[in-house]
Amino acid sequence: MTLEQIREEIDAIDQQMKALFIRRMDCARQVAETKAETGGDVYVAERETAMTEKRTADIEDRELKENYRDFLTHTICISRRYQYGILKKMQDEAVCSLLAAAGLKEEADHVAIRVSFCCGSQDDRPQGSALCRYMDIIALNHISVQEMKAEERQGRQTAELLLKGNVKQEEMRRLLCQLAKEAENFKIQAFEG
Repeated sequence: MTLEQIREEIDAIDQQMKALFIRRMDCARQVAETKAETGGDVYVAERETAMTEKRTADIEDRELKENYRDFLTHTICISRRYQYGILKKMQDEAVCSLLAAAGLKEEADHVAIRVSFCCGSQDDRPQGSALCRYMDIIALNHISVQEMKAEERQGRQTAELLLKGNVKQEEMRRLLCQLAKEAENFKIQAFEG
């Protein structure tokens, strides 16, 4: 095949993937609506790990397997972000709980939020990959990181970030909810600005 023919094939595959992605997100919406009624969690780490392992088990090439696992992990993360956006009650509860624990009021003037959390290891990957996963979640929610400090303490990686935005913004509320549900020891430390 020529380079042009290969590119045409990629375009055709991308069109098929787009249709499948839209179907998948419709299923994610239905899952979120069900969880809104039942109170179920969006993030169930064990289920996602088992699902990813099952779907990659038949790929023999190690590099392709890792790339497909990363593709699935990212797609699942996008799906969770979408679900958190639908679950407004869950968002409100998570944000209210975080603010109460920090002794902060939603009405307080601020342009940035200082947060902290721990990063557990992800599968057999190094701990830094967990931090990368949380940074990806932040980027998917269209939030800028103004400052970041990460360090390893007693074999555990911790991170402190200054996120640009206000707790009243839709993207920030969704992000705070997602991190509260998915990151270990997630806390709002302070408002700034």
